[in-house]
Amino acid sequence: MHGHLQIVETPSPIVRENFVLIRSELSLISSGTERMLLEFGKAGLFSKAKQQPEKVKQVLDKIKTDGFASTFSSVQRKLKDPIPLGYSNVGRVIGIGKGVANIAIGDRVLSNGPHAEIVNIPANLVCKIPDNVRSEDAVFGVIGAIALQSVRLANPSIGETICVMGLGLVGNVLVQILIANGCNVIVVEKDKHRLSLIKNKNVKKIHLLSTNYIEKEINDVTSGFGVDAVIIATATKSNQPCIDAIKITRSKGRIVIVGTVGMNVDRDLLFRKEISIQVSRSYGPGRYDPNYEDKNQDYPLEHVRWSAGRNFSAFLFLLKNDQISLSALTVAKHSFENVIAVYNNLSKKNNIFLSKDLYVRRYESIDSIY
Repeated sequence: MHGHLQIVETPSPIVRENFVLIRSELSLISSGTERMLLEFGKAGLFSKAKQQPEKVKQVLDKIKTDGFASTFSSVQRKLKDPIPLGYSNVGRVIGIGKGVANIAIGDRVLSNGPHAEIVNIPANLVCKIPDNVRSEDAVFGVIGAIALQSVRLANPSIGETICVMGLGLVGNVLVQILIANGCNVIVVEKDKHRLSLIKNKNVKKIHLLSTNYIEKEINDVTSGFGVDAVIIATATKSNQPCIDAIKITRSKGRIVIVGTVGMNVDRDLLFRKEISIQVSRSYGPGRYDPNYEDKNQDYPLEHVRWSAGRNFSAFLFLLKNDQISLSALTVAKHSFENVIAVYNNLSKKNNIFLSKDLYVRRYESIDSIY
């Protein structure tokens, strides 16, 4: 309720039907997402309500049916529930639930598990890691699947010019996936350090704070047509990224939003250009579907080629075949004993992953960070 960060010792989970039990080796801290969760936890009740207006409507509806006292008590209990942090994890399988196929005890796997010694994950969100892929690279797999899903929605073809707005973890991975897909890539970012991480000389880099002429710069390299698509990977409430994206996208082009951004834009310009805007939801089809996640009901491949789990596998395929490199994205490696200090200083970090020391030395009974 108050955003306090704690290391909590809890009983080890028991493997469930359709789930896989994993002993973690590494887990990734994605600073943008996890900083947002920390800030939300520390926010006051009014601020929480302002950030989640849909929840306010649910509360008001509940008051009408259950009364104020019952609703208030339910809200208080919900606010006190701890939220486990983390969503990209590498470990070894130690238990397999009934109904799980193609996964064996001892397999090294990627999952969307939180920061915990032992995690219990739906089988459709667990993916075996190829032998030649390092765990330190595979631990970026969920971030990679998020990026990959937004690329699929943008539907680029070889030779198209795609603009990536925002060079956080997802944005950096996006650039590499698009290059592997045979695209010309333009990146727009306000942080010079993040721009410096892009080493490919064929990528056009635009420093947002150094120019007021994004549209002119884009037109100069696209013969005045504009880019074929823009993928917005920012984390801001501002409408400006959407406004700029519409200006630089060609007629009948595409805009995909994978980050958070204000969407109060000029409808007339959208109308004149007939631009499509689509929001990318997490890792892909199946995410947030209880039948897919909890009941192990995968979608038929002929109907849904790239489900969330298949996106995990596809990203690991890119790593296996050296199509992308992630070494520049790892800023530091920390053991679990320092995790509170790491989170307290998260605003100064780009990304971090927790080391194997977390699990094999002093903290064998620790299951979750809250």
